[in-house]
Amino acid sequence: MTGPIVRLDDIATLLLSCLCQAVSGNANPPLNCCLRVGDQVTHDVDITTDLCCEGLAYVSVGDIFPVVDSFPEQSIVSQANQKCSFPSWAVNLKMGIIRCAPLGTNTMMPTCADWTEAAFQNLIDAQSLATAACCFKENWLILEPGFNVVIGVNNTPTPNGGCMERSISLIAQAAACPEC
Repeated sequence: MTGPIVRLDDIATLLLSCLCQAVSGNANPPLNCCLRVGDQVTHDVDITTDLCCEGLAYVSVGDIFPVVDSFPEQSIVSQANQKCSFPSWAVNLKMGIIRCAPLGTNTMMPTCADWTEAAFQNLIDAQSLATAACCFKENWLILEPGFNVVIGVNNTPTPNGGCMERSISLIAQAAACPEC
């Protein structure tokens, strides 16, 4: 007997849907909401588009590994000792929002008011990511009963290259192989 095999694009699409919905109601929603590739999302790739200032909400799929009995950890020993195929995959996901950092002008650095506005936007984005993570977990547990989602830290690194980013990592457990 085989269980349903989850398509990875279904996982990414569900998380993206939750994220786009969460940011759409904000006063300053990101202009772009899409899937991206890689754990370091590229946002400054050409000289004519400034994705930071337009705003970029994204979801990317990272590492995927088999799990036997210790989700969210990789089950190397259990998998090697098991006669059957492993029952699930662990899928690392990252969702984030990238915005412009206050830059000031050629003659004046950003003001406290500029930084305060950026800080408040960052907090609104943090709330949007938390809302999207809860939406994803709630819907995933309905779509994949018996499996789970682990929500990671909602973090923000130091602004870099005129951009600020806020992101959350998640690990979703999904059915993988036929049972014995």
